[in-house]
Amino acid sequence: MDISLKYCPSEAAEEISVDLPFSKSIVNRLAVIGSLASFDTEVDRYSSCEDTDIILRALHTSGNECYAGASGTALRFLLSYFALKGTEMKITGTERLCQRPVGELTEKLSQLGAKICFEGKEGFPPVTLLGGKLEGGIVCFDNPGVSSQYISSLMLVAPYLKNGLTIGLPEGQVSAPYIRMTAQVMQAFGAKVVYDGRNVRVEEGEYRYNPDFTVPHDWSAASYWYEMASLLPLKVRLLGMADGYNECGGMQGDSRIVDLYKILGVNTFVDGKDIVICKGSEGLADMTETLLLDLADCPDIVPSFAVSCLLNNRKFEFHGVGHLRLKESDRIEALIRESARMGYITGWDENKSSFYWDGRVSVPDKSIIFETYNDHRISMSFAPAVFRFMKVGVRDAGNVVKSYKTFWEDMKLTGVSIDAV
Repeated sequence: MDISLKYCPSEAAEEISVDLPFSKSIVNRLAVIGSLASFDTEVDRYSSCEDTDIILRALHTSGNECYAGASGTALRFLLSYFALKGTEMKITGTERLCQRPVGELTEKLSQLGAKICFEGKEGFPPVTLLGGKLEGGIVCFDNPGVSSQYISSLMLVAPYLKNGLTIGLPEGQVSAPYIRMTAQVMQAFGAKVVYDGRNVRVEEGEYRYNPDFTVPHDWSAASYWYEMASLLPLKVRLLGMADGYNECGGMQGDSRIVDLYKILGVNTFVDGKDIVICKGSEGLADMTETLLLDLADCPDIVPSFAVSCLLNNRKFEFHGVGHLRLKESDRIEALIRESARMGYITGWDENKSSFYWDGRVSVPDKSIIFETYNDHRISMSFAPAVFRFMKVGVRDAGNVVKSYKTFWEDMKLTGVSIDAV
């Protein structure tokens, strides 16, 4: 589905309310825990995105093959889950998913007793599990750029391994908040987990149903509303986001957007169970300086924050983001290409592993139509450009269902009309 967006300021409200989806990352972890502890039917009410739907369908499959679509999370979590079960299972997905490596995870599963083979290129999907019995022990990762989902995948099944599991981590592990999130969710359901930044130790045991556990709303999804708030004279009320909200943002590392967007003048206020965001003047005095940030721990918000900086004419250099090349798309390449359509010349420094904009500009496309590379975060990150250019197009806009099914309907609240083309 290709769409055309047109901004109509006269139809925009001064304040809008948005009910964001539940945290995709937490629900995906909960789905695996629920299946292992036999309360997975409770997870259905939190399922609000395609990624979770894929995992839930796979956990209930009675066959010997499951399709992970474009979901790297599903692929990685299901590998450990079916390896634990000793199930013969082939896991495959889209062409892009089959270009995303899993070799470091399958290597650790093999060390623990799984039997695994690859249909095509070694270390890449399709992957077939041929049974075997997983045992506990010690595994170590040496590459700091390894996906945190590999580690979370092993952690989630670790309570059911004989003698538990110890995972050694490299110094400078990227996306560390997601490992901490996994530990916190596991602990909420009775697992004994210790994570000290360099090692994860999970004791043998089992999960127990916790009726008091509530899944919070998704801070990754909130990032697109912070982006819009940085561009509009608009108050956005994010419903229910204050539950468990604090300066650290609870379990979700992407709550760092509260501090990041202060730099662009967006302020956050707690109002009962909601938070309200709106643009003020704080941080704007330094808009001429280059913003230097290490964003290795929060890769999912890099596209939206980068586009926010561009549209607010804030030069930046974001370090530690090389793992963005291995997401649903090569997000660095996507950012460079699609930013150029708006007239911003961005770049990638391989030596520094940094994505940057040094202020260079060119003439924007006369008619801006964004390619999205089947990547939901690229779609949602570039859509707010409509507030600067008044009219833009977005190709394959339906991919937002991967994490935020109602995004386009919600965006209409800002005074944007959206038409299929």
